[in-house]
Amino acid sequence: MNKKRKTTQAALSDVLDKVLLQVIRKGMPLLNKDGKAILDNKGKPIFTPATANYLNVARQRLRDLGYTKIAAEGDEIEQLAKELGLKDGKVHPFPRLSIEPDAASTADQREGVA
Repeated sequence: MNKKRKTTQAALSDVLDKVLLQVIRKGMPLLNKDGKAILDNKGKPIFTPATANYLNVARQRLRDLGYTKIAAEGDEIEQLAKELGLKDGKVHPFPRLSIEPDAASTADQREGVA
């Protein structure tokens, strides 16, 4: 690969990283039908949070570059993993729910509701 191509790829990579980071930090500007930013009453652009697509691109970019994070005790990512039922990077089934009838289902059965 020649030197010019490497520098072009590096420059594009840097731009992509900067755009992704900016969108994640600030959000995306709301645009009108002409593609111009919608401004607030102070003349500043109105931003909306990053979409799931942007977050997924950023996640995949980090994965492609080999970045990983090991959850530390009390870390936000550790809490998310716990809530999603993840252990050791693998999905584990949530505990079985009780099949004992509750008050609402017993009342439905008495009233003949299916």
